[in-house]
Amino acid sequence: MADVNVANYKEQGGSRDVIGGSLDIVSGGDLDIESGAAFKVAGTQVTASAAELNKMDGVTATSTQINYIAVTTAGTVEASKAVVVGASKDIDTLDVTTTFKLGGTQVTATAAQLNKTAVTTNGIVEASKVVVVGASKDVDTLDVVTTFKLGGTQVTATAAQLNKTAVTTNGVVEASKVLVVDASKALDTLDVTTTFKLNGTQVTATAAQLNRTAVTTAGNIEASKALIVGASKDIDELDVVTTFKLNGTQVTATAAQLNKTAVTTNGVVEASKVVVVGASKEVDHIQITELMLGAVTVTVTGTNLNNMVKSTTSGAAITSGEVALTGSTSFTTGLATVVAVVASQVSNPSVTDGMYVTASKGSTAGWIQVFSWKPTAANNVEPAAGSASITAAWTAFGT
Repeated sequence: MADVNVANYKEQGGSRDVIGGSLDIVSGGDLDIESGAAFKVAGTQVTASAAELNKMDGVTATSTQINYIAVTTAGTVEASKAVVVGASKDIDTLDVTTTFKLGGTQVTATAAQLNKTAVTTNGIVEASKVVVVGASKDVDTLDVVTTFKLGGTQVTATAAQLNKTAVTTNGVVEASKVLVVDASKALDTLDVTTTFKLNGTQVTATAAQLNRTAVTTAGNIEASKALIVGASKDIDELDVVTTFKLNGTQVTATAAQLNKTAVTTNGVVEASKVVVVGASKEVDHIQITELMLGAVTVTVTGTNLNNMVKSTTSGAAITSGEVALTGSTSFTTGLATVVAVVASQVSNPSVTDGMYVTASKGSTAGWIQVFSWKPTAANNVEPAAGSASITAAWTAFGT
């Protein structure tokens, strides 16, 4: 306790100290009001905590300035008071007399212009108001009296012309309306009274002529209808009563003649049918009454031919040809086995090139050897291998 002024005294009974002068706290001292005690000013207790009082540390505002925040009702703007928003962060009326900014940008529109955004119901167009679309981005009615643009391009069509797009049902043609196809890109009925074009080309066929393409089943021929082939590019039957052409050439054969090509099995000869060879270009058997080769009739009989291929065990085969050789050569005849072989010199005999040829069976089944021979010397006829290229004809017999 600092120096005590004589005006300071303790009341009788000692319940209260009265300070009639001043109470000085020296440097380094403090005045501590303990918990449970009270600090009063003019009899009124100060309930603010020390932490709350410390918030005023550094405040330079005057009482007048502090009183600006003492509004009667939050959300209600009062003259010469700070603006304190209500519980919904709203205020009743605020009159901005100079500059109003949003996001740092000055709002230059007048109150009258801003009031044009105050529509009663979104989606309902009101006179002298901006157009505010509804929840579905729609408006009820909008009358454009001057210019209407879409994507920056002016729409010059009149309302009557635009109304032609308002069809009742897509795919159903309506009088004085545009054609709007349905989900399948189809229309019910369209009557073209003047000119009909496809890809820029006028269709001159009449409706009756076009209706000929309306067949019941593709691939089935119908009277007075076009020919529409089936999925396999086939038709069931077609009766050509006048002229039938293939690739521009008239087919003059009769149906009976053409039917001769309808064989049951390729490679199997059928009576009164053409001969159609099998996959290996073969036929099973064929009976020829007269055979001509190069306009010359072959008079040899079947018996004659069979005698040529007879052997003691089974039928034999004959094959022949020509071969070029120098001295000797060996090759396959195509026969499975060779029974005998003969050869003759095609080239003219020559003492130096070769006088004659011989042939024998080869060491490999089906092969033969052909030899060319000449004299060893002018005075020595002992055979020696030919030294020049000659041609020999050969014939082999076998199976």
